[in-house]
Amino acid sequence: MGALQKAQKHFQGRSLAEGARSLATDLKGTLTREREAILLAVDLSDPKNRLRPRDKVLTLNSFPGDRWGRLREMLRVEAPTEIERVEKRARQGMSGLVAWEAEEPLGFVFWVPGSGTQAPVHPDLPWLGLHPGPDEVYCFDYFLKEAARGKGANFVRAVQERHHQLGYRRAYGYVYADNTPALWLYRTTGWKEVGRVKEVRWLEKLVFVDGAPYWMEAHRRRRLG
Repeated sequence: MGALQKAQKHFQGRSLAEGARSLATDLKGTLTREREAILLAVDLSDPKNRLRPRDKVLTLNSFPGDRWGRLREMLRVEAPTEIERVEKRARQGMSGLVAWEAEEPLGFVFWVPGSGTQAPVHPDLPWLGLHPGPDEVYCFDYFLKEAARGKGANFVRAVQERHHQLGYRRAYGYVYADNTPALWLYRTTGWKEVGRVKEVRWLEKLVFVDGAPYWMEAHRRRRLG
């Protein structure tokens, strides 16, 4: 069905005003999308939020490590679109942890330490309104391959154990409210909601967060104005 035919359907059996309202509603749903980001934090000093006796000990190596080829091959099979993002993180010198079982990569996460009152250390922080301090971290880009999804809680607690060993007392992150599996995983590993941020996207490129405009670029959003 062409665009003209789709538009005409809104006016069939309706007055001009009713048809116009129906068309406007349909276009709004096409051009815009609203999402709510749930801001989360976890207390790393609480032993319940770290590795438990029954957890399997996973090997965590710093990213990218000497087995980058294996990690890249896993992504080629599991999520090819993530390769560009991960390679960019490597070029940026981002800190990350890769989980391994024997010689097989299971997943990874990136993180940055907080800076307190200094300039934001990650472009997510301004639009999220998060301000992690020097003894806190911001975690992002959690990824676990499909076959290892049952080990997600184990992986998250292992990461939190490592961050605790590094001297951090709290970690922050976010998940979209419609991402039910990820939200469930965070909540079962000690993460608590600390706020919410609603965003409105126009054509997936222009994003408004609390009225502030951002332009979506590859793997980041740029504040306008």
